[in-house]
Amino acid sequence: MLVTIPQDGAYGATKYEGSGLSTQQAIIASISGLGANAISGERCADPDAAAAHGKQANSKWVIYARIHQWEDRAIEWSGLPDRIRIELRTISLPSGSPSDITIVEGSSKWATFGGDHPQDMLLPAMKQWAEAIVSKSR
Repeated sequence: MLVTIPQDGAYGATKYEGSGLSTQQAIIASISGLGANAISGERCADPDAAAAHGKQANSKWVIYARIHQWEDRAIEWSGLPDRIRIELRTISLPSGSPSDITIVEGSSKWATFGGDHPQDMLLPAMKQWAEAIVSKSR
């Protein structure tokens, strides 16, 4: 499976540099941890570009992610949790049609004292999705 890099997440005027790469790495780790082959792709503007990139790489599947919500908050004083919301679109090749579209979400605990960040929630949020995708691709 080829995993593209999503655009970095933002919350209001704050852009979280590197959040797209962190998301890609978590997707690859989730899939690879289950024994499937996942490789790093490039940043693609939309699912059609991701499918074209996957065809060039001779991949059977492409994972195109989109960060809908990425909030890294100072929970200790704001009381507001960190949050992620990520769309994971699995594209079957050579047809280029989506075979699965899933939204994964995560939220930090209230009393983290600076211990949780959005990137820490990625792997737990993707666990169930990765299990389903890997079993489908076999």
